[in-house]
Amino acid sequence: MWREQSQRRVQKNSKSTITISTLFLTVMAGLEEYFPLTVRKQAEANSIRAKKVVSLYEEIKHSTIADIFKTKSAVKIQDFLFLKIMFETPGFTRASGLSKPHAARILEKLMQHGIVKTISPAKGRRAAIYSFS
Repeated sequence: MWREQSQRRVQKNSKSTITISTLFLTVMAGLEEYFPLTVRKQAEANSIRAKKVVSLYEEIKHSTIADIFKTKSAVKIQDFLFLKIMFETPGFTRASGLSKPHAARILEKLMQHGIVKTISPAKGRRAAIYSFS
């Protein structure tokens, strides 16, 4: 039955006819050209984004973070910020290896310099949530 249906003719412009199977093959040929082109464009866009992230990482590493903090943990802090775009204070303290008071001071400096912003302030026992901006 499906063969009969696929062989049914469809009228086009009253002069020419195209079988459904021919139409299907035409569409598939178009898709074969379309998808690789789309994937290639997306890969190029992703490559540009990745290069921008690496450039930003290097720029911050050599200027901003190093200037703000005179600590041996500056690279750990930067790596953490790039890995965890949104984070809580305890996660930052653990990852940086700093004491709680020192980590709090660093977070305050990061906020003052506009590197980190508060998404949700601390409430009760719940830690504040920060974002790398």
